[in-house]
Amino acid sequence: MKKTIAFTLLLVFYSSFGTLKAQDLNDFTRLEAKGAIPKDFLIRSSEKIKTDHEANEDKDLDKKFFESTRYAIDELLLSGQILFNEELSIYLNKVANYTLSGEKELLSQLRFYVLKSTEVNAYSTDQGIIFFTTGLLAQLENEAQLAYIIAHEASHFILKHVREGYVEDKEIRSGTGKYERTNNKSVISQLSTYQKENELAADRKGIEIYLKTEYGTDEIFSSFEMLLYSYLPFNELKFDNTFFNTDILKIPSVFFPDTTNAISLDIDYNDEDHTHPNIQTRIDEAFEVLGDDKSKGNLMYKISETDFNRVRNLARFEGLNLMLSQREYVKTIYLIYLLKKDFPDNRFLDLCTVKAFYGLMKYKNADRYDEVTEEIEDIEGESFVLHYFFKEIDQASLNILAYRIAYDLSIKYHQDNSFINYEKEIKKEFALNSSIPYDDLQAISYDSALVNLSDPLMEFDIDDSLIKLENSDLTKFEKIRIKKKLLALKEIDQEPTNSSNDYFYYGLWDLVRNGNFVSELTTIRKNEKAKTDAENLGTEATSSNKNNGKEEVTKIIFVDPYVVDYNSKNESNREKAERKKIELTSLLDKDYPNLGIDKTLLDSKLLDSTSVDKYNEIGLMYQWLDEVLNHNDLGMVSSVHEHVEFLEKKYGSEHFVFSGLICYKSKQKGKRGHIVLSIFCAPCIPFILSDILIPREYFQIVFVTINSTTDQISFTNSEEIGISGTPAVIEAYVYDLLYQLKINL
Repeated sequence: MKKTIAFTLLLVFYSSFGTLKAQDLNDFTRLEAKGAIPKDFLIRSSEKIKTDHEANEDKDLDKKFFESTRYAIDELLLSGQILFNEELSIYLNKVANYTLSGEKELLSQLRFYVLKSTEVNAYSTDQGIIFFTTGLLAQLENEAQLAYIIAHEASHFILKHVREGYVEDKEIRSGTGKYERTNNKSVISQLSTYQKENELAADRKGIEIYLKTEYGTDEIFSSFEMLLYSYLPFNELKFDNTFFNTDILKIPSVFFPDTTNAISLDIDYNDEDHTHPNIQTRIDEAFEVLGDDKSKGNLMYKISETDFNRVRNLARFEGLNLMLSQREYVKTIYLIYLLKKDFPDNRFLDLCTVKAFYGLMKYKNADRYDEVTEEIEDIEGESFVLHYFFKEIDQASLNILAYRIAYDLSIKYHQDNSFINYEKEIKKEFALNSSIPYDDLQAISYDSALVNLSDPLMEFDIDDSLIKLENSDLTKFEKIRIKKKLLALKEIDQEPTNSSNDYFYYGLWDLVRNGNFVSELTTIRKNEKAKTDAENLGTEATSSNKNNGKEEVTKIIFVDPYVVDYNSKNESNREKAERKKIELTSLLDKDYPNLGIDKTLLDSKLLDSTSVDKYNEIGLMYQWLDEVLNHNDLGMVSSVHEHVEFLEKKYGSEHFVFSGLICYKSKQKGKRGHIVLSIFCAPCIPFILSDILIPREYFQIVFVTINSTTDQISFTNSEEIGISGTPAVIEAYVYDLLYQLKINL
């Protein structure tokens, strides 16, 4: 069980990581790599290790350094999350070529790639590969900031900080080092976490390189500030309380707080627990390097301001995809709010809005809302208002608001299947899980309900009514009741009360009034009950049938099998794992005529320079797997469903299999019976001690199958075998698992 969980985590971790054609931002879908796959992605890790180790002249670097770094970087390169030969990386390389134009030899040693990640960072490796995240590109204010960060990361390579960090870490493990490094779960972060002194050294060297350009020196300091506040959204705008309003539903400002949590961090923060020195220290160091001469340049753009803005927007749009997949729904909505300032009528932003509300609604109804919302005391800045709104909204109100938005957008995009399907899915969720009594849904508008109040005070304007209300002879409770409604109508800020949530029940009045909406909800409930009853009856009636009368599977897609190999000390042998992955791939791809299964294999180790489509598909598949595993029995459509659906049509199957092989050694724990036996049978003692003390070889093979039509796990199976995993033995279990998959899906 423990190994199965470990494999699942490895799968999730693995994900977290043609001719060029510009994307129309209105029809934006997702960022993908283009053109020929670079050599960095195609050379096997074992070959890189051998070549680099043989060429190494640094006696402080052992083979373990090359093993740990090459395999870790290659896992990232082959994750499908790296962009190359498309707009972002092309622009990045143009800026890098200019910034490092005075360092010709250095430039020839470096390669720049973009990593799809919401993390705001850039990473340098000892191989000369430098990654810039889409999260960083989304936060940049101008091209000059990008140029400085390029110079800074190139300086880490020049000064060999990755290698120096490894040697220092090795000394720490042997007890001779002087620093304690901070743990970081990210593979790349582990490879590029430097000492504070190294960060300052990279700043100094980076400034020297940067000063050879025409970029303005002020942007060195602005880049520091940008990095300081990069944990916040890319802009700080007060949330407009009317953002969700429609012609039918106008949410009173009573539901939104008029205060925010202050931004706490300043430039001189305590950096004791940080890997980087604080910003004030870096600013002071930069002033020292610059001295009195700050006239080296004054440009914010050298390559193209237009290209910079487009690249930044593409990175921000891709950030929405990533956040939806990571279930960060409220953050997604706030970024949509920011982007709508420049793209007010954008289809992609509207679709992301529907997906975010759908996610919030599903988790709210499943009583798992805390998984997808943050503690509001942890939210700083202007987005606090939105986080507060969603944290406080009750289940019924959220369901009504989500359906209101989905319905209106399905009307706006009435020929767009994506919006139509989400409207149907959200209506189904509303019917089955909202727990809203249909009689509570109002058939008149909220404004009409207020106008229909019998109280004569409503004949006056709102302000006059409030004054007269205070001076009236009405009882305290009558005053409270009427005042609440007047304040809601006027939208005067105050803390919302439970009774004010009744406002949302008027949010679907146009649909309720025509009578069809409630009848549709009722029909959905009846149909679902009938379906459940039929399935239960069918299960009982066909319990003797091994596949319950379903058609046997004839075609499946295997997605990049994952292999790990541990020794008795639980240390991973990555070179051995790479060999076994290639063996497993060949077994999965082998034709088994008796099974009658047509198999397609998407494997990162089988890529060639022309396989860019498969590379992108592997990245999509692991992003999908990560999201489906997180949803865990919610019955939820994934945020990448339309893209996975395309692959279903392309490959002619809805069955995607994520497989893995775990090989390990373990000592048998002495059983009580063995101990008792040894007391009475001295000759047995050597055999019992052997059983207890000598490590035994085990392997576990795992299949996890996801149905692309339903976004649900449809089949899982795991076999743990207490013998050595030779190709012949593994093949037998692969065959058995394929047979089980065929008859059980």
